[in-house]
Amino acid sequence: MKNTLLILTLLIGLISCNKEGLDFVIKGTISDNSLGGGLGGARIDLYVTKAGGNQAFLKSATLEENGSYSFTIPRDKDEQFDLIIEKDGYFTLNETILFSDLSASDDNVYNYATTAKSYVTFNLLNNGTVDTQDVLKIQKLNGKQGCEECCPIGIEYFNGAVDESFTCATDAYTNYRFIYWLPGGQEAFYDSVYTLPFQTSVFNITY
Repeated sequence: MKNTLLILTLLIGLISCNKEGLDFVIKGTISDNSLGGGLGGARIDLYVTKAGGNQAFLKSATLEENGSYSFTIPRDKDEQFDLIIEKDGYFTLNETILFSDLSASDDNVYNYATTAKSYVTFNLLNNGTVDTQDVLKIQKLNGKQGCEECCPIGIEYFNGAVDESFTCATDAYTNYRFIYWLPGGQEAFYDSVYTLPFQTSVFNITY
């Protein structure tokens, strides 16, 4: 009888040991770097890339009020996990976690942060006195990069009599700095626009 109980105890212990370390826990906090605190209410999607390169949706969740999230993931033949965090009015985060970096014995903590969107609209207003050969130049000196709505840093050229507008997305609570040169002149005009969350600031250039 004692031998039977000993064998059962050993079997239960082996089963328990085998179950340990079969899951990964990925958790953390997503912060709002514009307004402070956590990005509560944002959607977080988890994708997995299997060995061989095939990516598949795994699961999703809504961030807690403090911006926290937690996923429990079975261990498998995976290469990496991708987290996509989205919330209206904020820049999307797309973060990659390599399988080789994960621990099965401890929680894997990954904290990230994003910013609120703000926009700057440039209105180019022609007063009818510009020659078709004239060139208006605008050079953006800073601003958010790498998003579809963002404008590249550098000089843009606008030839002739142009009446148009263009809008650049950037981080809230920043000074969006730029230089412009009016047609026919060599003087450079330095200016900036202070950006506010979820709002569009307008800068007019009349020439």
